[in-house]
Amino acid sequence: MSSSNIEQLIKEMRDYLDGCSTAFFSQKIMVDREQMEEFLDALQRKIPEEIKTYRKILSNRDAILADAKSQANGIIEEAKKSREQILKEHEIVREAYQKGDEIVRESVEDAQKIVDKATIDANDLRQGAMDYTKERLSGMRDMARTTIEEIQERFQNYLDYMNSVDAMLEQDIASLTDTEEEGEQEQEQDFAYDDIEP
Repeated sequence: MSSSNIEQLIKEMRDYLDGCSTAFFSQKIMVDREQMEEFLDALQRKIPEEIKTYRKILSNRDAILADAKSQANGIIEEAKKSREQILKEHEIVREAYQKGDEIVRESVEDAQKIVDKATIDANDLRQGAMDYTKERLSGMRDMARTTIEEIQERFQNYLDYMNSVDAMLEQDIASLTDTEEEGEQEQEQDFAYDDIEP
């Protein structure tokens, strides 16, 4: 799963928000909750897959080191076999040992060079993969944060608008209640006047 798929999904979320209809007498937008949940679920599925890919890149370092050590061990074993063969073939044991020791020493030096170079290459690969992973994840994090902030701002504006509507309705209800109570008091006063005989 490439990071471009995640960036495309975030772009689709922004395009969707830009295409949402505007609330009546307001610049606030109305969004489909199920659609937004689908976008968020898709992000949750794709980001772990992206991280697995980066971890796989990092694991190549161990494979490179293991291969280098295997080559080094093979060289050393071949050198030992060569020394043993030389000892068997030469009549002078001392010269054979000297020759064999020289081969082993050179082989060990060559093997160490291979291991050192492989270690440097593996570390460079690991550092490059880590830098790349950090850069891509930071970019996705920033895009996600920006999108979340935009969504929160739009939802907050919509909530503020609904709170103002609620306050206005509550005020109207209170006004109607006061008017009704005043009407009942006037009616009770009229009845009291009717009970008084002239």
